[in-house]
Amino acid sequence: MHKNLKSSLLLGLSLTIMHSVAFADASTSDTSQVQNPEPSLEARGLWQDPQSKLIWSRCSLGQAWTGRECTGTPEQLTWKDAKEAAKNARIDDKNDWRLPTLYELKSLKLRDAGNPETSKYPWFYKPDGADGYGWYWTATPYSYFGGTYAWAVDLDTGKGDYIDKERNVRLFLVRKPK
Repeated sequence: MHKNLKSSLLLGLSLTIMHSVAFADASTSDTSQVQNPEPSLEARGLWQDPQSKLIWSRCSLGQAWTGRECTGTPEQLTWKDAKEAAKNARIDDKNDWRLPTLYELKSLKLRDAGNPETSKYPWFYKPDGADGYGWYWTATPYSYFGGTYAWAVDLDTGKGDYIDKERNVRLFLVRKPK
C-alpha cells in the first residue's frame, strides 16, 4: 500500500509539474509575433468606396492628412504631369496610385449629390468655409481636337468637361485594394 501511495503522489506531482510548465510556457510565449491592429483607413487619410471597393486619397495631391483634415496647398498640374505624379506617388506605403477615370470620379459626385446617406461616408476632405473644390483631372482622354484635351470633373457641381491638357488642375488619387 505504501508503494501505491508513493506512485499516486509521483503521478500527481508529475501532472502538476507538466501543467505548470505548460501554463508558464503559454504565459511567457514570444510576444514579438503579436501585431498591433492597423489604423483605420480614415485615420490614414483614405476612404474606401463601399460600392466599387476602390481606395481614394482624402486629400488632393500635395496635401497631407493630419488625422482630422488636409493641410497644405493642392498641387495643380498639367494632365501629363498629373498622370506622372500619380504613377510616382507613394501614399500609405503603396505605390499603385492612379488618376480616376471619368466614370469613377463622376459617379462619386453624383452619388454624393443624390444620396443624403453619403455624408456618413465622406470620401474627400473640404475644409469648413472653403469656396469649393474646383476641377479635378481624370485619366480619361478626350479623343477629339487632336488629342489635346482630357476629361476633368468640377467637384462642386459634378459636371464633367474636356479641358486643355496644358491647363493646371488638381487631382485626387485612387487605387484598387489588394
